[in-house]
Amino acid sequence: MKILAYISLVLMISLGSIFNCNAKNSKNSKFYELQEFTSLCIQNNLDVELVKSDFYGVEQMNNLSEAIVKLEVKESKLRVFVDTDKMLNKRIKVKVYLPTIFSLNIDDGAEVHSKDTFVFGHVVICLSNASKVKMHIQAKKMEAYISNSSYLSLKGSCDKQLIYSENSSKYQASNFKSNHTEIHASNSTKANIFSEKTIIGDISTRSNVNVKGTPVVAKVEQVSHGQLFIRN
Repeated sequence: MKILAYISLVLMISLGSIFNCNAKNSKNSKFYELQEFTSLCIQNNLDVELVKSDFYGVEQMNNLSEAIVKLEVKESKLRVFVDTDKMLNKRIKVKVYLPTIFSLNIDDGAEVHSKDTFVFGHVVICLSNASKVKMHIQAKKMEAYISNSSYLSLKGSCDKQLIYSENSSKYQASNFKSNHTEIHASNSTKANIFSEKTIIGDISTRSNVNVKGTPVVAKVEQVSHGQLFIRN
């Protein structure tokens, strides 16, 4: 079933409710095929697996009797979130099927992970409010904005990476090989990165950044007990 996403309209879908009769259901899951989206927003108490495919869709893995997971499709953006009035104590598992994506926005403690390797030209990853992302990617350019005790773990490679991390967040990327890195870390951020050619930026307010590799150019300002360590 295809859900048309008109530019001027917002389509609200309650999984497990109004589309039950047309969804591709199995015993323990419900699947909804979608049109192309280029931006993905995940919120609330969700455990989301990204699955690389040649189509776009969402599969709810928990066979829930109440409609608590919702989709909001607007223009080219897909938002997946939980109806807060029906929030459960356990995480709700969802699979999102997609070939690629241009931006990921993960918020409110959601967790996103994937077993697949995604290939990007330029991708932007935003995490806030204790959210977590673990992915294997290959990209020409990767931007990450990590805040409020969030955690981003990447493996793979990119040519350029731009990192803004703050407020007790963590960036684990010692197995994410980058040629050029720009990093801005503040307020007790911890980061482990791999940069081969250049690294620039600033480290401040009790933040620690460990760099794997031998960057030729290293211009990083360290203030207010911020520290940068380059380890071969």
